[in-house]
Amino acid sequence: MDIPTSKFHVMVDEELSFRSFGLNGEALASLSDISVVEVRTKARGRPNSYCKIIKGSKCLHLGIDDKREVVGTTVVVRELFYNQPVRRKQMQSSEKRELHHVKKCVLQIALIHPQISLRLLDNDSEDELLYTEFSSSP
Repeated sequence: MDIPTSKFHVMVDEELSFRSFGLNGEALASLSDISVVEVRTKARGRPNSYCKIIKGSKCLHLGIDDKREVVGTTVVVRELFYNQPVRRKQMQSSEKRELHHVKKCVLQIALIHPQISLRLLDNDSEDELLYTEFSSSP
């Protein structure tokens, strides 16, 4: 799953989103417990972009990212449930259903926050499952 996002433009939206969806790190921390999470980001007006890779809540890499030139943040989640064989087995038996749940969740976030651009990719098939453009209004 690959979810690029743009930066928030209104402080009120930023504060509400942090409380509502855990964009201040709680969601990423939870994901990093059960998967490999890669975060690549570049702030507007800054010369460098940065990359952090976390697996099992341990930082595998933190440093300057030479690959990213565009402003924004991309979060990639791989090897979901790698350390939880029971959950992984259940997910493998219903991959399409799990993928549908993920797509539905990302779509709900996109509808609530039109100021964020989201893209959901299936890394196995390389299909783009969902893409939303930045919008100043719903």
